[in-house]
Amino acid sequence: MSNKPFSLSSSQYVFVIYKTQIGIGILTIPHYLFLSSGIDGWITIIFGWLVSVIISFLIINTLEKHPNETLFDLLPKYFGKWLGKMILFCWILYTLFAASYVFMYSIFLIKVWVLPNTDPILLGLLFLVPIYQITKHSLPMISRYPIILITAHNGLWLNLLPIMKDGWVPIFKSTPLTSLSFLGFEMAYLLYPRLQNKKFAYKGIFIANTMNAIVLIMVTILSFVRLSEAELSYAIWPTLDLIKLIRFPFLERLEIIFISAYIIILFMTVIPYLYMGLTGTLQLFPKTIKMKPVLAVVLLIWMIILFFPVIGFQPIIYFKRWFSNLGYIFAFLFPIFLWLYSKVFWANRKGAAKG
Repeated sequence: MSNKPFSLSSSQYVFVIYKTQIGIGILTIPHYLFLSSGIDGWITIIFGWLVSVIISFLIINTLEKHPNETLFDLLPKYFGKWLGKMILFCWILYTLFAASYVFMYSIFLIKVWVLPNTDPILLGLLFLVPIYQITKHSLPMISRYPIILITAHNGLWLNLLPIMKDGWVPIFKSTPLTSLSFLGFEMAYLLYPRLQNKKFAYKGIFIANTMNAIVLIMVTILSFVRLSEAELSYAIWPTLDLIKLIRFPFLERLEIIFISAYIIILFMTVIPYLYMGLTGTLQLFPKTIKMKPVLAVVLLIWMIILFFPVIGFQPIIYFKRWFSNLGYIFAFLFPIFLWLYSKVFWANRKGAAKG
């Protein structure tokens, strides 16, 4: 991985954030929203989008006073050398855990749906090579096209009625759950200094969040109109069940092809988090380590984990809870805290200068 700073165009800025967000949430969100707020779950996504946009704007507003510095540069300046390094270390753990979780989830998904008899170690070897090659160079970008729109014409749209039959309470209670599907906007802490047109930062992160929200709403509504209540209650991956409904005369099991292609999208969540964690590591130990060896060590640890029989449903659900809790802390609570702290910090500095 090159340590030289790279610059991002406006489109690259948008799509790195969007690809980090889209990840695994799109596969499961209809199931969890149906359990928490019924058929009104799609409305919850709008509130999750609003919360994510607000937090994203706070991140950009915090960074505006430091246009050429990442979060990792700011932490020692705001909190001092030792406390700043402690917070930086926590961020490294968060991002590397996020990357590790999504990687293991991807292996689990492939094993369940596509290659049930294949050893996870072989799957890991297959995927670690491209992850290493991509991560060491830059953050990749890739487009995605929503083929599940094909299922819409057979949907029972009356399933969505009556709207808000249980009131606002279930919707508001589900908002924190929905917000987790927008994780990835915190990449702005790393990307903003590299953005060529910084005036585009607010608009770009708004577009990324909105693109993600549109896809989530589309998938959720299609799931609600095409799947039964029993399927929505017990199917962990309703999006894949939607794909299974698509039939072509010349093709069966379209979901296998979809998952095989979607692995690329999942890795677009793995790679930015991995890249951010490695960047933070270099910031924490600037004189003693280099990126490529650390990247190799992380990937080696992933391979070692695959040697143990932990890739299964229960461990994945357990680690998802960890990821969710960490996401609340680092992606939602921390930006609010840092934004407020920065306002107090600069107010005190102006007061000291006048005094």
